[in-house]
Amino acid sequence: MKRITSLTAMVSFLVLVVNSVVLYIVPHGRLARWADFWHTWVSATYLKEYLKLAGQDEFLPKQEAELQVLLNALVLEKAVYELGYELNNRPAWVKLPLRGILQLLGAPGAAWQGGA
Repeated sequence: MKRITSLTAMVSFLVLVVNSVVLYIVPHGRLARWADFWHTWVSATYLKEYLKLAGQDEFLPKQEAELQVLLNALVLEKAVYELGYELNNRPAWVKLPLRGILQLLGAPGAAWQGGA
């Protein structure tokens, strides 16, 4: 399950970095909508195929609600790890994982608004 959250976190980070880099090339509203769609689609497809392959293995929660709680916890754990990494290694990039954490928590105004 941690590999799933690592992959989806990498996809999220990629979306945020791409948005930062090409902000001045493509109108950011259009790019942000496409990037969010792509991120959702890639993450959902990966998770669907992973769960199909894993089937009903014992390490997976049996109830969908329990699986959702586990996934949410692992994604948040990965995002907090990324925040710590950026604070220690690239403080100028701290907005990227912080924005992701706020989105995970459903904070108003946490959607992509441009700038790095």
